[in-house]
Amino acid sequence: LKNNKIYVGGSFTQVLGEQYPGYGLTSFTYSYDAIPTIQIQTIEDLDSVRDNLMANYILMRDLDFNDCNSYSNCENMSTYTEGLGWEPVGSWNDVSEIEHPYYGTFDGQGHTISNLYINRPSEYFVGLFGLVGEGGKIKNVGLINASISGLGYTGGLVGRLLGTVENSYAKGSVIATDECTGGLVGNHWIKESAITATIINSYSEASVSGGYTVGGLVGCNVGDVINSYSTGTVTGTNQVGGLIGWYGGGEISNSYWDTYTSGVVISDGGLGLTTEDMQSLLSYTGWDIVEMNNFDPSNASVWYISDWNDYPRLYWEYEAPEVLTKAATNFAADGATLNGELLSMDGETEVSVSFRYRQGEGEWTNVNTITKTTAGVFSSSITGLTLNTQYQYQTIVTWRGVGTVYGNIVSFTTPATPPLPSVFGPVVSNIEDIETPSNTEVPLVLTKIGTGSITFPSGLNLTDNYDQLSNLSENLVIVYEPSLNRFRAYVNSNGASFLASHGATIRFFNVRNQLGISGLTSSNFKTLLKVSVLNDSKSVVTDTSSYFDWNNASYNQDTDILTMPVNHFSEYVLGVNTGVLPSTGMSSLTMLIPLGLSLIGVGVILFSKKRYKKI
Repeated sequence: LKNNKIYVGGSFTQVLGEQYPGYGLTSFTYSYDAIPTIQIQTIEDLDSVRDNLMANYILMRDLDFNDCNSYSNCENMSTYTEGLGWEPVGSWNDVSEIEHPYYGTFDGQGHTISNLYINRPSEYFVGLFGLVGEGGKIKNVGLINASISGLGYTGGLVGRLLGTVENSYAKGSVIATDECTGGLVGNHWIKESAITATIINSYSEASVSGGYTVGGLVGCNVGDVINSYSTGTVTGTNQVGGLIGWYGGGEISNSYWDTYTSGVVISDGGLGLTTEDMQSLLSYTGWDIVEMNNFDPSNASVWYISDWNDYPRLYWEYEAPEVLTKAATNFAADGATLNGELLSMDGETEVSVSFRYRQGEGEWTNVNTITKTTAGVFSSSITGLTLNTQYQYQTIVTWRGVGTVYGNIVSFTTPATPPLPSVFGPVVSNIEDIETPSNTEVPLVLTKIGTGSITFPSGLNLTDNYDQLSNLSENLVIVYEPSLNRFRAYVNSNGASFLASHGATIRFFNVRNQLGISGLTSSNFKTLLKVSVLNDSKSVVTDTSSYFDWNNASYNQDTDILTMPVNHFSEYVLGVNTGVLPSTGMSSLTMLIPLGLSLIGVGVILFSKKRYKKI
């Protein structure tokens, strides 16, 4: 035996079924794993532990006897959840007095087994493991909501232990009617070989009910119990202890039970504490334990405790804050919004969340950090992206400088063409209804509700003029100024040149009501109203013939709308004809027009369909 392998040598004419030709014998050496390590993925895998009681096993995930996802075949569930339920691993035959202990190492790797059901009230050696032999070890595993019934030598995790239980716990209920019943281990024993049996850094929250020699952690004990505790209720007819029912030897060190929750104030070993003291860090002298806020997952102590709030918990029970990466939104020409959610704080009072992203499989770029004190969604905007390119990103949560957890990775591809803006402050548009923005198939309608609207003809190339369109709110004005009692319409011939060069129709709404001319009609509006024009240098134009023809204007007295075609854009001012309108300029602008749809109480500009130069 070398390095856990057995080597067998000799001379043979066949090796593993292969015939070796020639005269005489062939020498060879063959090896195999003496103590294999086997992964457990399903309940069926767990059940197969009994087929090799010498092997080592590692539990790869949480298992739940009541969950189909824990089985390779869900039809097998009833085998374990009805009738006698689970058959303990490792056994003792009362008739032949032959034992079949488990001798390997079972490592739960910080996983749990839920809803274990055992209904064997006439049997001894009852638990997840019925009998663990000398040198056998069960570690890093937790039982949740176990329901276990036996006759004697009955425990949540192990019926009879001659080996070691380490960093493990049991929760649920354990019931027996005969001797040696415990929440974690029924009978903790040392055989004549004197190999020490040990329970260390473990606990039980299971309720325990037995006949005699009943303990919250161990029923009968002849072994070491170190840095362990129990909190479950304990009842029985004789020799009932909060931690240990009957003590026959071994070291009981730094181990405790809750005298209040157990209902028992005596124990054949250990120290009874109140619930308050059980939940105090000060009580656990000699333990490798820290307050939860000082727990460092990267350099973990065996235990941590939420001081004055909870009992000690094993390091592998620590649940780090959790984040979820969600779909990106709000794609712009070179940016997007990254979205995530902090699903849980898990005892932390403050954490930092952030994102990182990368192009393809390139280097990660970190995004600014956000402090969170409660769970919830969070977002960050990024820029500098390239069109038609795939990116990956994920959420990150860090806390106290000791822990970092990365969320799932989400991919997105930026659009081939920049998404056009559709909303500009209080103004909306019908851009989302346009299917071919490079050659608009329908008029583009912009609306400032209650003030004005603009309709661009079909055939516009919005895509190539994205930059101007995205800044349109800074270069387009339709406004009624009550302090000066006038309407104004303006398109900047530089900032929005691809629109300003077009002919258009300006419509002002609520003219009669806004200007206060009660007698305004379709026949007298040209006399009672006046339009002035300012050129790009903000000088009043005396000859407006190249800008618009007042004779082409019209007024609908039923709708109170003035319609005024113009040849190209400058600044148009409509007011009461008192001889001279006040001078105007952009310094007095009070409203910038983003895009919109409603025509109620608004001015409208209609641009005629013409060829235009790409900007």
